[in-house]
Amino acid sequence: MEKIIFVVVLYKTHPQHSATLVSLSQHNYSEFYIDPIFVVWDNSSHGFGESSLDFMPGRVKYYHSGLNEKLSSAYNKVVLDSSDIGWYVFLDDDSCVDENYLISLKSFFASGVPVAVPKILHNGVIISPGAVRGIKGKLLPEVSLYTGVRSSKQFVAMMSGTVVSSSVFGSGVYFDERLQLYGVDTRFFIDYSSFYSKIYVLDVVMTHHSALRDVSMPVEEQIVRHRRLAAAWPIIFDGVRFYRLKLFFYILYYSLKLSLVRRNPRFLLVALSVSSLFKR
Repeated sequence: MEKIIFVVVLYKTHPQHSATLVSLSQHNYSEFYIDPIFVVWDNSSHGFGESSLDFMPGRVKYYHSGLNEKLSSAYNKVVLDSSDIGWYVFLDDDSCVDENYLISLKSFFASGVPVAVPKILHNGVIISPGAVRGIKGKLLPEVSLYTGVRSSKQFVAMMSGTVVSSSVFGSGVYFDERLQLYGVDTRFFIDYSSFYSKIYVLDVVMTHHSALRDVSMPVEEQIVRHRRLAAAWPIIFDGVRFYRLKLFFYILYYSLKLSLVRRNPRFLLVALSVSSLFKR
């Protein structure tokens, strides 16, 4: 039996309304030779309480402080609090863990590779995994996202559905607590590639709602989200040569492109994020 901690961070979402937790509750894990522990980090101010997780099968661990903790800090706390665990699965609150996902883990565990990621779909488009070239990320063509072992060099992905061996944290790779939310995943994969040369792509596709790509939300909220993303880039890419200068011009380009694509000049406000380049 593989011991796996499934980590789900909630914010303003009741556990019984989390698509992730509902999907996790619907399996008989012994059929997949998995011994699960469900860790829920409740970032709501009032807290829903451990009793709100009574519908989950197996062992449950509940965290709540009344504060909206950094995603990076929450992940690190869970890892540091755990012992005798083989694997961690990090999940958003709206991901669906189906039978195919659990089945796909068997081949991954046999590969000897310490990290695996699923393919993630948003509005019919694969948005993860991807690649990073210097300070710029790019989507990979679907035909190149073959299942199995591949190089970790310049490889990045979204965190939801990512499986991580405890050995990775034992080697000193953790989540960068300078980051609040945006970029936590990208920085993790960049750091991981400095220690490990291989990564594994699972034979499964998960759907995900990408807030950065959601044009239905109010423009003010879209701008705030993109500014926060751009403000995280100096931390994510601080290992790139001349990253401050490169990001200065890239953020200007990024904000201009957003304003043209979204047909709203207010997205030029994202360029104000260049000030973060001079705060460190």
